[in-house]
Amino acid sequence: MTEFHAFDMAKAPVFRSNNAPFTQLSGRRWTAVWVGRLALLLFIAILFSGCQTAPTTLETASTASLGQTTSTTQQAPQTQAVTPQKSPCDEPWNFCVGPQETYQTIDAAVYAAATSCPGNSWCADTSRHVWMRGGTYYSNLSGNFQSFISIIDDCSANSPCYLEPFPGETVLIEGAREWKDCADRNAPSGGCELGSQYVSERRIIEVNASHWRVDGFEIAHAESESITIVGGDDITIDRMHVHDGWMDLIYVGSHAGLKKDISNVTVSNNLLHNSRHGSGISISVGSNP
Repeated sequence: MTEFHAFDMAKAPVFRSNNAPFTQLSGRRWTAVWVGRLALLLFIAILFSGCQTAPTTLETASTASLGQTTSTTQQAPQTQAVTPQKSPCDEPWNFCVGPQETYQTIDAAVYAAATSCPGNSWCADTSRHVWMRGGTYYSNLSGNFQSFISIIDDCSANSPCYLEPFPGETVLIEGAREWKDCADRNAPSGGCELGSQYVSERRIIEVNASHWRVDGFEIAHAESESITIVGGDDITIDRMHVHDGWMDLIYVGSHAGLKKDISNVTVSNNLLHNSRHGSGISISVGSNP
């Protein structure tokens, strides 16, 4: 074991390693030590500087994360008052007929429509509509010289009246549920002929008023004429399917006791077939006494 008794470098023994004196190795080692220390201090300084900026980075990341969470979180739905959908029948110019509607009979709705204008400004330029809800309507007439639907009150040129099915629905009006015998004018098809003999006058629709349009439904098995126009101006029969009637399917002309003028009648786009003792369309010129 080597012992050092003095640190007089001039008298100290010289140890060599790789032919380099101890004193030279010690100097290089100290240089390396100081360089290492300086590098360590620089690393600590950089690390400390990074620790100072880390909170800002973390805060920024946290803020971004919170912002993302906020943007994706669904808000609780707010309760809003639901406004009931308004029915077309609620409009003052529409008159609906049906079991759940304001008017239970067609004649009541027809009268209400024709007499609704006084005091209502909308009548200046708005059409009035009598809307029959979809289904089959049966004529329940029992006496002679009657009409299932009687139109006798005038509308106006600026606000005409329409009798038609409710939009999107189908209406059938049946005159007689079944044919019975010749005495009741209800002979089955191909049965007896009555010629010009009139036992009953039960029409489906009779128009004796101005500015009316009858549009878009089906009429079957009338016991007399199916549709008659006996008076009035500006009348339209359009898009009707009329069939299997006893007399004329559409009749235009005056009847006994009626002396009202008839003018400007339009009959268009109708399907007419199977009249037992009349025509599809019959026009009577002149007037009866």
